[in-house]
Amino acid sequence: MDEETVLNALQMEADPDSSGQGGSSWVYVTTTDGVDIFHKSYEKHIGVMGKGFLPDVDPQSLFNFLKKSGNRVSFDSFCSDTNEVDKSSPTSDIVRLCFKLWPGAPRDVLMQRFWKSFQDTTFILASTSTEHKDMPPSPQYLRCDVAVAGVILSHQKILKEKPPKSPAKTQEEEDGDPTEEGGFTPIPDPTHQPPVEEKEEWIEGTEFTYIVVVDTMAWVPETVMRRWSLDYPLLIKNASEEMKKRGR
Repeated sequence: MDEETVLNALQMEADPDSSGQGGSSWVYVTTTDGVDIFHKSYEKHIGVMGKGFLPDVDPQSLFNFLKKSGNRVSFDSFCSDTNEVDKSSPTSDIVRLCFKLWPGAPRDVLMQRFWKSFQDTTFILASTSTEHKDMPPSPQYLRCDVAVAGVILSHQKILKEKPPKSPAKTQEEEDGDPTEEGGFTPIPDPTHQPPVEEKEEWIEGTEFTYIVVVDTMAWVPETVMRRWSLDYPLLIKNASEEMKKRGR
């Protein structure tokens, strides 16, 4: 597929209410570490999606980190190796990723990746399976088919949630009921100041949507697939944490 087709396919799938390629909608599963996880069924492929917000993360820095395929093994517990096969253009390349799914057979995928940015605030990295003469399927791996995969990053500001306030006691509650025995008439406190209205506090960061739609091509243990389907939507959050560790 060409660049625009792959980029458009990813953006279409990124809408949780969109039927996308599969003719069905994404199903919300759970929220883990602030990331909303969705699953989707296709005729042969399975889809996972993660949507979340990363405070104090610059989208362009994260985008550049993700483009370097060699970084993948540092934040993807399933990925065992990566190779850059072909640098097709300034906005495209072909990479091979290898995965361990023990006790299932190891997998690999050969993907053409495309990337694009909009006004330095939104960044898209989209990919799909491809073929290349220098990297034919290996007998050591089952080659998966990725219909579409990738991430959309955008700069966002969100309103910081304020902790709930405990109700303040009134002067009467502190002094007691003057009608009761021992009560007295409350005297206004001249030092009392009305509460100062708190200003709204905004947090800047990166909003992300990460999607993988893949056919594993053969049996994978149910326990492994379940772990993968819940862990993989967290991949971009894991990448941001790894990037911070490196001080980027």
